[in-house]
Amino acid sequence: MINGIWDSSLTLTGEQNIRFLDDTDLGTGMTLEYVGDFNVNFTGINGAKTITLGGDVVVNTASTGRTIVFGNAAANLALNVDLGGAHRKFVVGPGRSLGFVNEISNGSISIYSVVNFSGSNTYIGDTRVYTGNLSLNGTMGSVASTVYVHATNGASTVTFNSSSGTGTVRANAVALDGAGSINAQTATLAVAGNSGRIPWIPLPMP
Repeated sequence: MINGIWDSSLTLTGEQNIRFLDDTDLGTGMTLEYVGDFNVNFTGINGAKTITLGGDVVVNTASTGRTIVFGNAAANLALNVDLGGAHRKFVVGPGRSLGFVNEISNGSISIYSVVNFSGSNTYIGDTRVYTGNLSLNGTMGSVASTVYVHATNGASTVTFNSSSGTGTVRANAVALDGAGSINAQTATLAVAGNSGRIPWIPLPMP
């Protein structure tokens, strides 16, 4: 855990709840490639805490169907993520998912595969979805800047998901970029959970 690497030499025998007692500068990214059919949850304890990334987040566990979650909706278990003032990649293997419940700040992000944001995020760098789906969930899930959805590496989608509460502002703007797509893959904006009501969403002019 100290170096942020959970590689295939580690076998989990139960679900893991990892709690940070203090704000922590990891100095590295997080790589989760462990063996075992169990999920991992990272939270704070005794009040909100912040971890600062020194690299990318990679989720490619030996078992498919695994979910890795940073943060918790309970205020005393919140875990914010500081990107360290840099561009970070969130890379998730097929059949796995990565979620962030609380605030992400200070950087920019590229997304590969299934990632969920449920917090009111304040980082102002770009968010670029290169494959898979970025879901902005509930009443708070958002980004403060533009989401660019590309199709160069495969079909990509950003979803405004209000199934568990209607969000007010999901993103500054969404830019759909199908240029360079392979096998007619698409860059898509989806809206879910508004009981048939689709809000007006301004898109930047080409």
